[in-house]
Amino acid sequence: MTRALLAALALAGGVAQPGLALEPPRAARVAMQETTAGASVTLPTGPYAEGSLPTEVRDGDLTRTVWQVPQADLTTRQLMDSMRDQLLAEGYAQEFACATRACGGFDFRFALDVADAPAMVVDLGDYRYARFRDADSLVTVLVSRGGAAGYIQMDVLLPAGQGAAGPVLSTRTPAADAPPPVLADSLDARFAASGKSVLDGLAFASGAADLEARDFPALDELAAWLGADPSRRLLLVGHTDNAGGLDGNIALSQRRAEAVARRLTERYGIAPDRIEARGIGYLAPRASNATAEGRQANRRVEAQPLPPAD
Repeated sequence: MTRALLAALALAGGVAQPGLALEPPRAARVAMQETTAGASVTLPTGPYAEGSLPTEVRDGDLTRTVWQVPQADLTTRQLMDSMRDQLLAEGYAQEFACATRACGGFDFRFALDVADAPAMVVDLGDYRYARFRDADSLVTVLVSRGGAAGYIQMDVLLPAGQGAAGPVLSTRTPAADAPPPVLADSLDARFAASGKSVLDGLAFASGAADLEARDFPALDELAAWLGADPSRRLLLVGHTDNAGGLDGNIALSQRRAEAVARRLTERYGIAPDRIEARGIGYLAPRASNATAEGRQANRRVEAQPLPPAD
C-alpha cells in the first residue's frame, strides 16, 4: 500500500493513530466523528435508475466524520471539489460520482446511511455523492447545504483491525476574541436565514396523514427548541404534492400538520397552545411535481416561529 496520508498523527492526549490528513473548507468544524469496528455497510456503486439501486456490501472498520461549514458561500460542487482534489492527490481513484437528480434524487438519498440531523443536513434538491478507493480502503463523501451552511460527511472504510482512519481537521486556532461561528444547522439559524425549517424525514404516503410510531430526529430537535424557552411558539404548515384537487389537498395538509402537532404534545409534553397547525395543499412546492422524487419532497411539514403570546 502506497498511501502517504495514512501516517501516525498525534491526537489530543498524545495518542497516535492513522488518519486522513485532509483540510476541509475554511471555517469548517467537526460536528461528529465516530468509529465502528467490524462494521458491515451497504454502499451504492451507481445511481438509482429504473426502480433499483446497484449496491455492494463491504465489511471493515468504519470511521465517519461530519463537518459543518457555517455561513458558507460555497456551492455543493465547490464543497465536493475541495475534498475530491485532496483525495486524488493522495493517490485515491474516483470510482463513482453524481449530483442530485443524476444520483436518483429522493430514492438515492434515502438509500444512503446518513448521520442524523442536526449534525448532517441533506437538501433533496442539492446534494453530491462520490466514492473513492485506494489499495485497501474505500472513502465516500456526501455534501449538501442547509440554510447558510455547508455539510460534508466522509466515511472511511478500512479492513478490520487497522483501526480508526478518520479525517483530521486542520488545527487552525481562531483569534481569542473572535466569537464562535453560528452553526446554520440550528433551528435559530435556519429560522433567521429563511423564516422556516423543513421537518425532513417525516414520511407521508400519497393521500395519507399518519406519522409512524417511531422517533424522528427532526421532531426531537423541534421539541428541544421549544423546551429551551417556554415563551417560544410555533406554526406548523402542511404541504402536499399536486395529486388531486386543491380543496382535498388543503384538508390533507391540515391533517398532516395536526399530526405533527399532536406528536409534539403527546410524546414531548409541549403545551397545545404553543403550537398552531395550518395546511396549504400544493400551493408552495419545493420541487417539481413532474417526478416521483419531487412529489415525495413536496409531501412535508414546515415549522415557522411565531411571536410570543401577549
